[in-house]
Amino acid sequence: MQIPAKPTAILMIACCIALPGCAKETSVNGVQLKGAQPGTWTMDFEAAKKLAADSDLPLLLNFTGSDWCQYCQAMGENIFSRPAWQEFATPRFVLVTIDRPEDVTLVPKHYRERNATLFQEHKIEGVPTYLVLDSDGESVLARMGVPQPIDANVFARQLTSVLRHRPSNLSALVAELSPDQQQRYNDELAQQKETRKELDDWIKTNPPQNEANAATFQAFQKKLVTHEQQLEKVEVEHSIGRLEDSAAEETESVLSQARSCADLMNELHQTAGDLENWLLTRPEATAENKQKCEEHTKKLNDILARIAQSGTLPSTSSAPE
Repeated sequence: MQIPAKPTAILMIACCIALPGCAKETSVNGVQLKGAQPGTWTMDFEAAKKLAADSDLPLLLNFTGSDWCQYCQAMGENIFSRPAWQEFATPRFVLVTIDRPEDVTLVPKHYRERNATLFQEHKIEGVPTYLVLDSDGESVLARMGVPQPIDANVFARQLTSVLRHRPSNLSALVAELSPDQQQRYNDELAQQKETRKELDDWIKTNPPQNEANAATFQAFQKKLVTHEQQLEKVEVEHSIGRLEDSAAEETESVLSQARSCADLMNELHQTAGDLENWLLTRPEATAENKQKCEEHTKKLNDILARIAQSGTLPSTSSAPE
């Protein structure tokens, strides 16, 4: 971390008019200056909040230093410019860029003071910082940093977890659980919330970049992955239970398929978690580690192929593959 001194997304481009003094930009580096659309980054926070409220979509705020922050630029190159990100974000988020560049001309004058205020209000000490707000434009759902590795699928998976636990989605899910499942689910949610708060508080201290702090960050990420796996375990258990409750009307083959898919999904999450945890160790670029990465990837692809063959694919709310 560095410290500073559902519609189809339409990418706005700067329009140039030949007459001197008549040129008017509609975007800067692909970021829209006025108005807002799902899946397209905009500097117009007010328009974004209105769109979020009207469409019941959460907002993803990108606090950045676009022309000096190397991690911010890496996020743009490795995640935000990728088709997988566009496919994931467009139906799920209203995207807002809150930029504090060294070259102040990259941000229109009427946004500069507002951006400084937002940095202060949300206690943003380092960039990039990603803030997920609910559709009311105020409730903070999550505060995130740079994912490790810097990969669109990893970041999308983290955001999918946040979306799944929006109050509007969570209340409906918990209401369907059995009393025992509700207790376990709520306990795990409370622990997950506490871990996120601990991580957030630690990030606010602006820890220097060194091996010890990298290990601390990795430990937080591993703990969050464990919480997520436990929550998914209860959800899978609930899904199986619903099928079993209607067993009198369902054939044994359907139940067998559901259990098989649940087992495959558990295996998929476990394998993906193992790969993420291994990548968090920042393995050296050796032939042995390259082979290990290829083996992990092959295993994931094999599991996905088996899920496809079972006839039951993951829901569209999952992170992009």
